Parts: sequence; structure tokens; C-alpha cells
Amino acid sequence: MISLLVVSDNSKIANQWIRSLALQYSEINDKTVIIEPGCNEINHSSHYDLIIFHSGTDEQNDFFFHCLESEKNISPIIIASDENAYTPLLKKYYPYGARDIFQTHDIDRLLVIASREIDTLKTSRQFFELEKRFTESENRYNSLLDSSEEAIAYIQDGMHMHVNQAYMSVFSYTEEDELAAKPIMDLVAGNYHNYLKQFLKSTAQLTTEHSIEVDCIRSDDDVFKARMIFSPAVYEGENCFQVQIENLELQNKLNLVSDKDPQTGLYSRHRFMQELENRENSKDPEAYKFSLLYILVDGFEELKTQYGLLTSDLILKEISGLLQSLVRQDMILYRFGDHSFTLLLESEDSQKGKYLAENLIRSISHHAYSLVENVVPPTLSIGLSMPDISEHVEQNQFSNLLLNEAYQACRDIYENGGNGFLAYANLARHIQASDEISTIDDTVHLKELIVYALDHDRFKLVYQPIVSIQGDSSENYAVLVRLLDSDNEEIRPVHFLKQAAQYGLMSRIDRWVIKQSIEKITRQRRHGSRMNFFIQLSESAIRDDTLLLWVVDCIRETNAKGIWLTFQFNFPDIIDHMLAAEKLIQGLKKINCNIAINQYEDSKHTEQLLNRIPIDVIKLRFTILESIQHNQQDREKLIELNHFAYENKIKIVATRVEEPDLLSDLWEIGINYIQGYSLNEPATEICSEATAPA
Repeated sequence: MISLLVVSDNSKIANQWIRSLALQYSEINDKTVIIEPGCNEINHSSHYDLIIFHSGTDEQNDFFFHCLESEKNISPIIIASDENAYTPLLKKYYPYGARDIFQTHDIDRLLVIASREIDTLKTSRQFFELEKRFTESENRYNSLLDSSEEAIAYIQDGMHMHVNQAYMSVFSYTEEDELAAKPIMDLVAGNYHNYLKQFLKSTAQLTTEHSIEVDCIRSDDDVFKARMIFSPAVYEGENCFQVQIENLELQNKLNLVSDKDPQTGLYSRHRFMQELENRENSKDPEAYKFSLLYILVDGFEELKTQYGLLTSDLILKEISGLLQSLVRQDMILYRFGDHSFTLLLESEDSQKGKYLAENLIRSISHHAYSLVENVVPPTLSIGLSMPDISEHVEQNQFSNLLLNEAYQACRDIYENGGNGFLAYANLARHIQASDEISTIDDTVHLKELIVYALDHDRFKLVYQPIVSIQGDSSENYAVLVRLLDSDNEEIRPVHFLKQAAQYGLMSRIDRWVIKQSIEKITRQRRHGSRMNFFIQLSESAIRDDTLLLWVVDCIRETNAKGIWLTFQFNFPDIIDHMLAAEKLIQGLKKINCNIAINQYEDSKHTEQLLNRIPIDVIKLRFTILESIQHNQQDREKLIELNHFAYENKIKIVATRVEEPDLLSDLWEIGINYIQGYSLNEPATEICSEATAPA
């Protein structure tokens, strides 16, 4: 709306002007004020967008403009004159804000003048709004820049204009002033100075992103390899370069986390799956000429029970070393699971696979272990499978089929006493991999099995590390549940939780998991551990009014502390039961428990949820991560979420992280933790501390 002030001692003419303007412009405020030239309202003229002044005597005119000058008025003024010769009047008062003049009864000229001034006013408002938005955007950007985990600086003529905290940390500086007077050349090793000078000269008119790799120097003279990424930028109105520093040594360590198993030094499960995928996508027929051995250490759970976790880990490491020593140039050995390995043999000759397997079995069973006296040497169960290129396999199913065939052959040996080898081709019964997951087909039997498990402690907890990639030294584990069948085989949650919910048994399962978890973490904490447990609660738990008091009793009985526990809720469950979830979560926070959202995804409910419920951890749904490497908009959304989390002291966990490139991106964005099978499979016992890349 446009507020109008009319200064005239002729209300009839003034109203005529107002009606004409109102008919022409809907923006004219219907509360237009009419005052006489000597009225005190003139002293409030700055409150109006447009002023029409009906000129009178010279004294009246001078008084009016004097008042405006004292008020520092910036509103445009249109003068109405009863005289025909009005140019001198406009010329006299133009320096005081008069924009134009019209003859009192010349309504058409008034409308033309008003049209111009109103358009100018609209343009001015748009400009100020854009300027305001620009300033806000600039402030948000600077805030994001300063809190970003990416090391960024702005450079002009080789000197630092501005650096963020991450940039200072990379070079081991604590104050921005220390870098303000320091040229970027001083941060680069001397043998790279000429190289950097030539690069900067060649990029004087840089229009796109360019990068170089150099040796950089920290304030303590420590040297590290880095990639400098230069791109054109504007900082505080000055043309300059934005420089981003990537620590290549840290990048290599991050890649190593994905490629190498930290306990044994063997190639990791992720590297193995990547190799299978590469062979699947290869158009070279030679890529399919290999054999896959799935190797399982028999009786390893008994070794853990007998000798303890630390000793059994050392035994496993010795087994790994022995297996690696038997590997020839045409073989690659990987650690696949807790006590399982896979081996690729560059041959499709099943006899070679058999001889290799027999050699491995014989060597392990006759090895004299140096760590424990009189230890009974463990044995191996080995299954073998080979690609069948004549068989039609759907896209992306090759690796899964081949691995499952080797696994089935291995399981057949293991279930019949172990210490042997079997090729999948020799199995008498061909069972689909999905049928092997669970022996339960009868839903009635499944219900009885769940009830029996609840009554007789036939559930089992396994623990998966949640690994910090930002240097956090705390030990965090996700607690997962397994159901044991009559043969003590584990049934994964995907095969029984949905049915348990249908039978109304989820509340009992939730309580079993909570109680066992609290007892477990209390024992671990008494032995000096700093671990924390993430415990998943179901939709039934949210609707259970008695659960909170029951949790309080469990914590009190075991002398546990709420701060050790993070209860996580699925994002959709909270949205569907907001009031009940809010009540339960507020209660858990009162006993110092932490709260996590699981399966979080971008949603219209996000702002409402985060404003109403005190959240400590956000666990991202894996679909959020799928597109950030090739979709800049999705990447920016994740950066904004991470900034929001940082500002509100919320940690973020990325789940199902499988690709090393993704791991690097997550570290750069500032994601706190990662969780996934490619890093660590869930294990029955907590074997070692979850560590981050150094």
C-alpha cells in the first residue's frame, strides 16, 4: 500500500485529487490524511510515501518546506499551484524534495506525475527488499562458511582477505590475524613456489574452477600434501579467488578405511563387493574366468567364550596372516565378516579351487598358535562357486547370486561338522538364496516361535559400530536384535518384526531389547568403557503409556545412567503419533537419555518436528545420500541440514555408506558419523573401539 499525505486548505479540491488517484491506483491507502499547511502533522511527514502540497502564500510555502527540511523528509513531493506560471515555484523548492508541479485543476497531469512517482517508489521498494535479501543471504553464507568443515579462504593479489576456522585448523593457526598479513605463497613448500606463481599468472582471468597439488606447510613446519582448488569469487565487493584446501593425506586415510580392514590389514568387504561389481560390468570375457571361495572359521564363537574377546581377536589376526601367506599372485584375499573371508582365484578350474581349499584347511588346522598355549587349532569350512556366463542373470544380480552360491556350499559343510570343502555345483539340493535366510514358512509357527523366544530368552543382541569421521573419541554402537530358531540359526528382523507387530508382540520385544541393552552397557561401563548404545524403539513403544516408568525402573535397578543411552525413533512413526512421541521423548530427556530420529528424510513436517521435539541425533535415510554426488541441489540441502544441526548441537549419522567417494563427501560436508555393513558388520560381542580416521 501507498500512504498519501495531502496538505491543502481546500478540502473539496483535496478530496477530488484523492478520488482520482484512488480510481487509478488501487495501492493508494484509503486512510489518506488531509491537513492544512500550518498543521503540526507536517512534523510527521516522514511517515508517508507521497505528499501533495497545495501551495499558498510565500510564507506558507517556506514554512512547509522548512518543516520538511527539519524532519529530514525523503518522501517525494508534488506541488499543486493555482497559478498558470508555476515553473519558478518548482525551481525554488526542487532542492527540498519537490519532484514536479501541476495546475490545481489539471487532474490528468497529476495522474501522470503520480504514476511516475509511484513506479519509482515500487522500484525503490524492490531494490531495498533485494538489498535486504542479499545482505541476509550474505550473512547466511558467511555463517555457513565459518562453520563449514571445508577449508576455505579468499585470496586477492596473493594475500589472504578472509579465512574460515577449518582453513586455520588445516594450517595449525588459531587466529585469523596470523594469516591476514601472510601471502598464500608462505603456506606452500619452497620447491613449489615457482609452480604456484606460474599457475596464478595463468589463472589471472580465471572463469572456471582449476586445481593444483602441492606440498603445504603448517605453522609448526609440518609438511602435508594438499590439493588447492581455485575458483573466481567476489568477497565484500572485491574480485578475488576462493581457495579450497583438500588434505590429500587425510583423503587417502578415508579411502583406506573403506578399502582395508583395520583389524587384519586385509582388503575389506567393500573392496570385495566393488571388485565383483567391476567384473559384472566388464565386457571382457576374461573377467568372468575366476572362482570364488567363501571361508568360515569353524567354532570361532566358542573361542571367544573360552579365551575372551581380545585373545580371540589376536587369534583371528594370526589366522588372517597365515591365510595371506598362502595366497599366490593369482589370488586376492578379503575379510568379509566377523570371522569369514572371501578369496578370488583367477582360474575357472574347479580342481585348482579344490587343491587351494584343501591346502588352506590343512595349514590352519595344523598351525601352532603362538598366543595361547595348548589352543585347539580351529578349522575351516570352505564353499566354492564360479560364474556361469551361459546362465541368464538379471542385471545387478550376478554378484549376489555368485556370493550366495559360495555361502550355501560353505554353510552345508559348516552344518555338517565343518573342516571341509564343497563346490556349489556338487550340492544335491539347489535352494534359492532367499529360501536359505529363514526356515520358517508357516506364519502360525512364526508367532509361536516369537512367543517362545520371549518366554525363554531366545532373542539375541548384536552390535554395529557407529564410526566418527570427525575425530570424536566416543564409542557408539547400534543395538540390533536377532531371533534364534530351533537350530540356533539367526533370523534377521526383516523376517519377523512386521509379523510381531501384527501379533501385538512388539512392546514385549522392545522391553526385552531395552533391558538386555541396559544390563550390557552397565557391565561394559564398569570395566572402564566409554561406549553409548543406540536403541531402536518401535511404533508400539510410542503408544505404550507405561514404557517410560519401566525404563526408569530398569535404569535404577542396574545403577545405569540415562546419558549412556540414545533411544531412536523412526521418522514416520513420530509424524504419525506426534503427541504421544512428544510426551515419551520429553520424559526420556528428563532422565538424561539422548534422542535420535532414524530414517530421516526431507519432508514438509521437518520444521514442525525439530521445533517441537528435542533431538540429539539425526540418522539419515540412505536415499538422501544417493544423489548428493551428482545433484548439487540435494548436496546443498544436506549442507543446510548439517549447518542447522551444527547450530543446534545435533549430531548427524549417515547410514548404509558403501562408497569411498561418498565417505569423502560426507567428511567434507561435516557429517559426524557413519554406519554401514561395508565398514563393520554387526557382531555378537563388542570387539574393539569404533575409531575415526586420524
